[in-house]
Amino acid sequence: MTEILVAGATGRIGSAVVAELISRGIQPRVLVRDANRVPESWQGRVTSFVGDLDDPPSLASPVEGLDSLLIVSPVNPAQRQQQGNLAGAAAKTGSPTIVKISGLATSLNSSVDSGRWHAETEADIQALGLPYTFLRPYFFMQNLGFSIPSARRDGVIRSGVGDADIAMIDVEDIAGVCAQLLTGEVRRENE
Repeated sequence: MTEILVAGATGRIGSAVVAELISRGIQPRVLVRDANRVPESWQGRVTSFVGDLDDPPSLASPVEGLDSLLIVSPVNPAQRQQQGNLAGAAAKTGSPTIVKISGLATSLNSSVDSGRWHAETEADIQALGLPYTFLRPYFFMQNLGFSIPSARRDGVIRSGVGDADIAMIDVEDIAGVCAQLLTGEVRRENE
């Protein structure tokens, strides 16, 4: 049986990944800060662990015996430390595959703070020597929902990116790719 942990399980991407894994007959582990946030529909279909990315000792049990780990969390100035705590805890228990969701403008010299944080975290994960894949979705199709009222009213979708091309992706497609990576159905970036 493949042991998979989804960190950020109740967020937009994490919950879609959990649903995808469940639909494939997999009972993933989920890491949550609040046990009350685990959806009732997941009862008996996931193994829940309460932990906090700011509290490394709380991460030891969820990562024990893992085959793969999804790391996704909200953008936060402490993201490098938080995600590093989880990746480091996983590395201490074996050699799980890490799938990390990064995002827009990921580069060490990015003018976007979150882009630098993602790049720094990716570098830290690479230094651990574990198998990994970094996914960098730029724009979720679901974000267009915020434009629906004005698009209906004016017939125009407005954006703060001017004439720039944006690669949009549906969260469900991200979840499908994550599930394939986490289960080993497709090769990882550094294999």
